Amino acid sequence: MKILLTGFGPFGKVIDNPTSRICKLFASESHIITRIFPVSYRDVTLQVDQIITEAQWDLIVLLGVKAGSRSLTLETAAENFILAGRPDASGYQPVNNHININGPRQYKTTVNVPAIVEHLTCRNIEFDISTDAGGY
Repeated sequence: MKILLTGFGPFGKVIDNPTSRICKLFASESHIITRIFPVSYRDVTLQVDQIITEAQWDLIVLLGVKAGSRSLTLETAAENFILAGRPDASGYQPVNNHININGPRQYKTTVNVPAIVEHLTCRNIEFDISTDAGGY
């Protein structure tokens, strides 16, 4: 099995991004490739597209941070839209752009969410489920 696991570097008040820490925990696993992206609207889309097409992945897990969240959130869909509420780490703030101009309006997960829910529930891990990750 070949897995891609991605996270992000620091931005704003998130100096120690937990997604980076999670990626580092799995970096030594031979079947898991980890990447930590800078928080950059301009760069991340290109970098994610590049790494996704580099290999045949069995599973792709893109991690992110939601300010104020107290638990893990399973996102079941993502909007193909940048809705930048604030500038990225480099100071750039795009104005209402599609992430993939040729892509669908929304991307739905292909992961077996009920199985993940069962797994987390059996282990007493707190989580939420979201049907809309919102604009990036």
